[in-house]
Amino acid sequence: MLGFESGVEEFPDALLGRVANVRPLAVGGEAVVFLVEPDGDWCHGASEAVIKVNKAARVDHHQMRLLSLHQFVRHVPRIFDYGDIEVRGETVGWMAQEYCPHGSLHDVIHGHAAPTGDLERRLIIAELADCLNFWVVEQGLTHTDVKPANILVRSRDPYELLIGDFGGTARDVRERAPNVRAPSGRAPGRQTSSKKTPIKQAAGGRMAFTLSYASPETLRGRRGAPAAWWALGIIAYELLLRRKPYAAMTREEVRAMLLDGRRPALTDVDDPDWRRLIEGLLTVEPERRWGYEQVAAWAAGPKRRLRFNGRTYRKVEHLVDDLEQNWATGIGWLAANGGGVADWLVELGASDGEVTYLRGLTSGRAARALGRLTASVLPDVTPRYEGRPISASGLLELAQRGDAEQRLLRKALLDGALEYAAGHRCAHPGCRGRCAVLDRVDAEVPEIVDFVAAKVGWLRDRIVRSYRGRAPAELPSDRELTMVWAWATELTLWPQAAGRARALAVGVRSDVPWWLDRRRIAETADPATVEGRGHLVVTLLLAGHARRAAAQ
Repeated sequence: MLGFESGVEEFPDALLGRVANVRPLAVGGEAVVFLVEPDGDWCHGASEAVIKVNKAARVDHHQMRLLSLHQFVRHVPRIFDYGDIEVRGETVGWMAQEYCPHGSLHDVIHGHAAPTGDLERRLIIAELADCLNFWVVEQGLTHTDVKPANILVRSRDPYELLIGDFGGTARDVRERAPNVRAPSGRAPGRQTSSKKTPIKQAAGGRMAFTLSYASPETLRGRRGAPAAWWALGIIAYELLLRRKPYAAMTREEVRAMLLDGRRPALTDVDDPDWRRLIEGLLTVEPERRWGYEQVAAWAAGPKRRLRFNGRTYRKVEHLVDDLEQNWATGIGWLAANGGGVADWLVELGASDGEVTYLRGLTSGRAARALGRLTASVLPDVTPRYEGRPISASGLLELAQRGDAEQRLLRKALLDGALEYAAGHRCAHPGCRGRCAVLDRVDAEVPEIVDFVAAKVGWLRDRIVRSYRGRAPAELPSDRELTMVWAWATELTLWPQAAGRARALAVGVRSDVPWWLDRRRIAETADPATVEGRGHLVVTLLLAGHARRAAAQ
């Protein structure tokens, strides 16, 4: 075991083999937090990570799986690993998560590089509003302990804020589909410690909060989303004046004032616009208190921002990400609002020519436009087509599935989806700037399809005459043509599929002359070339016809 300062729990032996260096970061009521340097590729290759070891509780595997989903990455630290271990004879939970070197929002507000200027402070308020809206409104969590020390700062340019502690989160939140609600419970880690003042909840259980950020109804044991917005009002005051509005009051005076239904004095807030914000958030009646809509409008100022699914966006990246995550409604929204998105991108520096494809969209063109938009705005996110990932593995899965998936693959290829999808950053060795694998599929699969069509057209009369009974009306049929696209894609992405084509050729026993020729050609066809793959696809297509012709 590694020993640390008095009062800090020791780092578990079971995890020592995974890290190079360890130092204690914080001690909380429920867990001890360490900063580590992970060995090798553990923690996704991160150079630093935070490991949180619970003092008593085991890990909530369901919660960890949920918080690891893509939709949570924006507002929760990235979760690398988690589990249960033995510490001093007790089984406790642990987790490894993203390290935020900027620390907490408290560190930022009161540090040597505190936010300066109205614009930076507005950006922080707007990002906090997005964060609270995600957790409190979209995910249905009721948080009673929102405060700067519990908010981690992933980035300051642009600001990205994360909820880093959930000691004050309700523990009876239900799930919903298809966007799953996060289960209530302990948060995925904390990097600072702070004392909480728990009180009994009216319906049983315990509710944790910090008095100086607590709403009047919280002190009365009442949960609810408005409590988080009251806390934002206190944070806004602290952000503006670098102190809380209770600086000259004792804890007993603060408690008495809140229980009496009074808010703190705001006489020191000289700026009328900021006073309007703080007054709205520190409204005693929860039903009249400002929420996300009012805060987002205040932060945006006079400039109108786009709205989708009930949310106002300040960052085009967040809008595009949500459009991608909600594909069906997203393409319908983009068809109606593409011009507004184009105007926004021009404001951000794009040229008119770069966004022309977004103007005058029809519903039929919106799917491709969304894929192209994603590739340009979010190059690290795999583009989708009708909700399916357009990556090498995604295309291969479509090619190897059933009729519906193969028809979607054919449609995506014909619609030019790969042209924009290849612009995303892939992990293939040798790819620079664009995905060379997708570019190859985009270029070569249509050539293979044309090759097959020409060969089958040349053989059609011989094939039809070999049928002793009823011959096919179409060759290839529409279903067969869809399969041609799928086979060509599979052979291009997975050359081992050539072995299956050759095995099929050998397994079909037919004495029709044209099939004997196809079998010989399949034996020597080179899958590394377009022509070789074309011959193999012809063999796959005609195998059934050879079998039926011989059986008649």
